[in-house]
Amino acid sequence: MKNRFFKLSIIAFIVISIFPFNVSAATVDCNELLFAIELMDDGSAVITESWTFDYPNNDYSRFTRSLLYADWTYIDDISVMDKDGNKYNEISSFNSNRPEGSFAFKDENEEIKIEAYHRTRNASRTFIVKYTVHNIVILHKDTAEFYYKIYDGVNDIGPIGVVQASITFPSEAVGDGVRIWAHSGVRGETAIDSSTMVSFYSEDVPTNYHTELRLLLPTELFPKSENKTSKSAFESILEEEQKFSDDTSYSGYFPETDFEIIAEALDIDKDYVSFGVLGISIILPGALLLGLKKLSKKNTGKSTLVVKRHYQPSLAPEFYRELPSDITPAEMALLMRFIGKLQGSTANGYSATMLDLSLKGYLTFTQEKKKIIIGLPENVDIEKLQGHEKILYNIIYDSVWYNGDRDTRTVRVTDMSKYIRNNAEEMQKKLREFDNEVEYGLTGRDFYVYENHSKIYRNFFADIEEKSIFKMNLLLILISAGLLLASLFTEIIWLAIGGLVIITIIFGLYRSRKDKKYLSQKAEDEGALWDAFVNFLEEFTMFKDRELPELVIWEKYLVYATAAGVSKKVLKKLPLAYPEINSTDLNQTAFLYLMLNSGNNRLFDSKGGDLFGALNVFENSTKAAANYDNSSGSGGSGFGGSSSFGGGFGGGGGGVGND
Repeated sequence: MKNRFFKLSIIAFIVISIFPFNVSAATVDCNELLFAIELMDDGSAVITESWTFDYPNNDYSRFTRSLLYADWTYIDDISVMDKDGNKYNEISSFNSNRPEGSFAFKDENEEIKIEAYHRTRNASRTFIVKYTVHNIVILHKDTAEFYYKIYDGVNDIGPIGVVQASITFPSEAVGDGVRIWAHSGVRGETAIDSSTMVSFYSEDVPTNYHTELRLLLPTELFPKSENKTSKSAFESILEEEQKFSDDTSYSGYFPETDFEIIAEALDIDKDYVSFGVLGISIILPGALLLGLKKLSKKNTGKSTLVVKRHYQPSLAPEFYRELPSDITPAEMALLMRFIGKLQGSTANGYSATMLDLSLKGYLTFTQEKKKIIIGLPENVDIEKLQGHEKILYNIIYDSVWYNGDRDTRTVRVTDMSKYIRNNAEEMQKKLREFDNEVEYGLTGRDFYVYENHSKIYRNFFADIEEKSIFKMNLLLILISAGLLLASLFTEIIWLAIGGLVIITIIFGLYRSRKDKKYLSQKAEDEGALWDAFVNFLEEFTMFKDRELPELVIWEKYLVYATAAGVSKKVLKKLPLAYPEINSTDLNQTAFLYLMLNSGNNRLFDSKGGDLFGALNVFENSTKAAANYDNSSGSGGSGFGGSSSFGGGFGGGGGGVGND
């Protein structure tokens, strides 16, 4: 037993020693950020920005840029281009659909927000933003001042490889009246390149660092400028810049300890970093010490969030022509999803349940003027329904009450879909309840088992005494607390990270002793049969006539075909296997008739003119309700600039957005 304890401890320390301590990188790398600033003789500036990103293996569709301006200036002539000079089409407002090759901007509260839409994955892309800032040059009595924040820290791009800016003048400037300063938390180089241009260059600019440029020029370069003051400012600006130079923020100061680096990156006092590490040093090890006995005991909590697979089906035929069991279509869809065989979305289970309720006599489908009508018969006992079926029945009932005809107890599918969309937040809760009830139904059928198949558990914990586990946890907790406290005195962040890694290992070992939820042998066996049944639905035209079921049975089969997402294929093939179908006297109130007799080749009309199209309308509405998010209107991410530092303005953040 002692050998096992020491073996476990050694493994924990090996993991610590080889753990790759890397600061997590941002989602997108910006290789180059270039600015070409052309000062005009009227005091305006034509600014061209070039952002070059390397997008990872993910889908991205939006570039954002925020431009700040002071109340005495304004920005116009905004355009967006790619690296080849192809212009993006300007649209009137931001679009959640993000049409590729378009851009829009919005001006609010002295900030212009720009969004450019694209489609990029695992590739490099350059965005060129061009605009004019008016009245940006301030004409003092003795000097002309250009003060602009070209770049502000943003959150979802990594360190910028190169930040470079060139500023050209409207005419030649001679003498010592030309001065340039750069304000940044990283080292950069400024230069007076010629009598008409100055420049700035820096590398590896961290995510949250900004860059400001300040330039003094002779006043005669701007004869048409209207942004004037009545004061001399040359000497006072020189004094102010000298103070900035003496300050560590602008004097080439580089932090020495890890805590200082973090404080600089977050733009906070170093004491806050120390307080944070101290709090972690006390709270996390303290919480683990208080829960030490619980951590040492085998945990048999039954999480239902993930269903794993361990068993293999006893029999896995290629085709199966009968319904394998009496589970509901929604339960069948969930089981198929667990074994990785579901072709459709979750919403298919809702539509299939509607069809099943029709077969059971709880609702009817009729067609009037190319619209599908759902009716609710009277004197039905909904208490006989399963939990998820009751939830869907009540959704239909509510849509009849609010959007349908109460007297006839009917509602058009399109009106029911409007009701679902208009009550998305409430519908989302009900559909979640529907899904939970379906999973609860599978639980009642013994489709789940709760077991532990962890190799760590099998190799180290199967026979280990709780006393030994207690000692191991105590040792690891004390080591982690020691590393965290040591980092406070040495200001070495890796010691703190090492302590957090050990805490992570403690939780990992704890979870390795936790029973997990698996599909039972019964579920695997039945799942294989349902998979074979769906294969039959897709390929039934291969079978001989005598091997096919009677036509009337296909109405039941279509319910499960809808749940599995293959009903389109089935409907297209039915006339091939049953040539007599057009002459068969089908029940005109049954959904098989409605699906097959759409007319004018509108079998899969998405506007609800036939039953299949109506189900599409319903599914789209339930998808929208199930995915409803009341906190935001669209996906992706963007970010903008902040207020100026040290007197400059403009140049907010740039960024990327992903779906």
